[in-house]
Amino acid sequence: MSKTYLNPDTPVPVRNLYYLLCYAWDYLPARAFAPVAAEATLPLPYLLVHVLLAGLQQLLKKGLHQGYVPQFETLAGLRGRVLLTPSLRQLQLPRGRAVCRFEALSPDVPINQLLKTTVGQMLALPDLPRPLCTGLAGIAARLREISEKPIDASDFRKITPPDGLYRLLLNVSKLWHENLLPGPAGSAFLFQDFTRDPGRMAALFEAFVRNFYRHELPSWRVGRENIQWQFEATATDHALLPRMQTDISLQGPDRHLMIDTKFYAEMFQQHFGVPKIRSAHLYQLFAYLKNRPSKGPVEAILLYPVVRQEHSARFSQGQQSIRIETLDLAADWSQIHRQLLKLVE
Repeated sequence: MSKTYLNPDTPVPVRNLYYLLCYAWDYLPARAFAPVAAEATLPLPYLLVHVLLAGLQQLLKKGLHQGYVPQFETLAGLRGRVLLTPSLRQLQLPRGRAVCRFEALSPDVPINQLLKTTVGQMLALPDLPRPLCTGLAGIAARLREISEKPIDASDFRKITPPDGLYRLLLNVSKLWHENLLPGPAGSAFLFQDFTRDPGRMAALFEAFVRNFYRHELPSWRVGRENIQWQFEATATDHALLPRMQTDISLQGPDRHLMIDTKFYAEMFQQHFGVPKIRSAHLYQLFAYLKNRPSKGPVEAILLYPVVRQEHSARFSQGQQSIRIETLDLAADWSQIHRQLLKLVE
């Protein structure tokens, strides 16, 4: 099967990026949409459209989240709070009517407004394949009770998704919004390839690996680990030290591993044409090991994506070891799954 790649410098097929996003967003592929996986050779923006479309179709079947929304109506009876000024201005009181403000359950809540607005933006994408365009138009029609609103980055921080499906769709909308650019003369929208942003891909790679182990190793403790510098210093001086925090720490019944993920096009630096481990990365893990209060067995791993060839190296000192490992993100997903589990065997 041919693979559609995103970035030749850090080759991740679109199909595998879908799985990375699902794990990073804490919505496992096993619970995601089978049709999406089947269509995961689509270009990235169309893949996001497909994920949002499939998710909204599922969401509409189970029912949209609702909340209490302020309503304003002129009523013959009393409901909620009577708004005296508009009632007098409109001469409603002599007619036995009043303008009332009350709250009613409605799907027109911020999270649904964000999704509706994202649907509208996706419909403006140039050259959108007809099946996706037709599907989105149908969704927009079924969301006619929902208001559209301008999207600001802060809107996503203000919303707590009610469940995992909503969390997935909100993350799709957030990723879409962050990478949306105005088209020529403002006529449409363009989607920039975020996979060419090393910072974003590094954050995605880290979140993917951490959540992979959190879900695949339920008996292990998985998370970040704060390590304190073992220096003697005054409180004022100690406050000047940078924070040491692992990307991922795994603690099993008799294992302790610390993993730092590094998303680099070249994992080695060159010294007179000879490949060498990047000194800053090695010093970072060495600092973790030397400042741990407990000196029991521990493994520290630098994990890189494979670009040209796989590498594996191990350096030991007593009960502590540092490993250099690679993960082939261009392999079939089943192979990536096995590689990550083998890494901690």
